[in-house]
Amino acid sequence: MAEIQDLKDILSNPRKIAIVGHPNPDGDCIGSMCGLCAYLEAAGHEVKMATPDRMPDNLSFITDYTKSKNFLYKESEPEKVSAMIKEADLVFCLDFNNLGRSKSLEHDLRQCGAPRILIDHHPFPALDEFAMAFSEPQRSSTCEYMYDILKELDKSNGTRLLGIECANALFCGILTDTNVFSNSVTPRTLSIASEMMDLGVDKECLQQKVTGGYRPERLSLLGYLLENSLVFNDRLKSAYMIIDSATKKRFDFRNGESEGFVNIPLSIKGVEFSALFSHNDDGGTRVSLRSRQYPVNKLAEKYFGGGGHLKAAGGRIDMETEKAGMYFEECLEKYIMDEKLFELNEDSK
Repeated sequence: MAEIQDLKDILSNPRKIAIVGHPNPDGDCIGSMCGLCAYLEAAGHEVKMATPDRMPDNLSFITDYTKSKNFLYKESEPEKVSAMIKEADLVFCLDFNNLGRSKSLEHDLRQCGAPRILIDHHPFPALDEFAMAFSEPQRSSTCEYMYDILKELDKSNGTRLLGIECANALFCGILTDTNVFSNSVTPRTLSIASEMMDLGVDKECLQQKVTGGYRPERLSLLGYLLENSLVFNDRLKSAYMIIDSATKKRFDFRNGESEGFVNIPLSIKGVEFSALFSHNDDGGTRVSLRSRQYPVNKLAEKYFGGGGHLKAAGGRIDMETEKAGMYFEECLEKYIMDEKLFELNEDSK
């Protein structure tokens, strides 16, 4: 990595460092932030972290792997977050590929005078927005890439700052973004997992924390959706579920509790596309898309104002959630025909 020497030089003296992530932070976002924080704290830097909104309760344990646990949210502490970014000597932007994806943090990030460093695994990064960029879309997760970056920093510095706390945080992110090693896995992914376990990471313990820390209401919600909300379209080889405002209220929905739901319909024979639509408090709809083999990132970019990976993407639409399913099917049909993905059976319309 040619940029490692530049990063080494930038970090050669103690600095005030801000680490920021994306809205609705998931395990990869939180894990990469806390993993980097643990490493930088061990190197003697002053580190603070922020995301636009709160992390899911079941993933909050990841902050225990940092010394300061200094995690702020723009939605609840806007002045503190703005000051954190303004006063930083260096800003790391993790797990998003352009400043617009940071939503409520975008203005602060564009106004700050400190160099911005990107570390991410999403395609099509806006490289001109960053002083330095580490971007590899072929990686399973930002946490996987972060591990190799920090390992190279240690090698270059002759140090061993990548310790068990850092490894634990990064391992959590790999677990979540690969759906517990079931997708986007390469030989390097498994090699890194093995190296982390050699450092002392307890895979079974972390896996239980990541996948087993939910409230009973989450399971009740999933059962309700499968029975009352799951819609199939054999012609489009698709399925979708909708979490509307009434359903959220009924099950006292909390951020992160629908994680993984969108993957479930793909376990059904014949389903190639899966979607989950969730009501946002601002009146719009959050969109999650998955596929077995087709590039849903193109679908997300063209019709849902988003993007992502080949088989896992997302976005947002300014539309009532109840109308999202019909819109999805209309867009998917156009997409299949435009991209010539497969032949549609017109007789089954």
